Amino acid sequence: MTLRPITLAAFVLAAVSTAAFAAAPGRAKVYTAVVAADGIFSRGSTGATSALIAAPSSYQVSFVDKDGLPVDVRGCTYNATLGTTSTGVNPPGVATTAQRTTATNAVFVRTFDMTASPVASSFHLQVACP
Repeated sequence: MTLRPITLAAFVLAAVSTAAFAAAPGRAKVYTAVVAADGIFSRGSTGATSALIAAPSSYQVSFVDKDGLPVDVRGCTYNATLGTTSTGVNPPGVATTAQRTTATNAVFVRTFDMTASPVASSFHLQVACP
């Protein structure tokens, strides 16, 4: 078997083809939300809302469609990172995500500092659904 080096052009073409495939009709739907440390929704997808729940580091982000009907996100993947709602950077820390047991259209997010102590922090959330 002969190995051939991959050229930059081939790599770019593969990336463009992959992006076009992912954006094709009927493919994954991606929802986003940027949430402030106090639980206020800052920006993101139409239909995304958020709320601070129970503790200063616990949040629920909910999603509804353009008609206001709940979007079932139970079969989706969730990714959250600490991030600001405007300029600057957050102190280091982590965000965890989980399916919300009490709402099929919501994601549970917890934020922690670098010592693993719960801390109120703004974050960015991405939900990708098949």
